Order: sequence, then structure tokens, then C-alpha cells
Amino acid sequence: MPEARALRPGDTAEESVRRDLLAADLRCSLFMSALQSYRRDSVLRPFPASYYSGDYKDFDGL
Repeated sequence: MPEARALRPGDTAEESVRRDLLAADLRCSLFMSALQSYRRDSVLRPFPASYYSGDYKDFDGL
């Protein structure tokens, strides 16, 4: 069984998928679950600055 590798800062999604497809799929699934949760405001932290302006968080754009 291949050794799981930690997500490295600056990795692109493509690099992550090449390294470990199963782990990348799991991360994507967890992110989508958090995005669709009624508690998304508290579980998606830190929120990306490019989708945040003042008090408005653009969940649809994310």
C-alpha cells in the first residue's frame, strides 16, 4: 500500500492528484460536503479572501 503524503503548501490540484488519487478524491469530497453543509460558515475556515468581501461570503462562487 503506498504511503500517504501530506498536502504541501503551493501544490496544485493536478500535482496532488498525480501523487495520490485516493487522497485527492477524499479531500475534494470533504470540501464539497462542508460547502453543502448548513454549517458551512463555520466549517469552511479560513475562507478564501478572493471570495470574501466585507460581511459577504460568496459560497456559490466558491
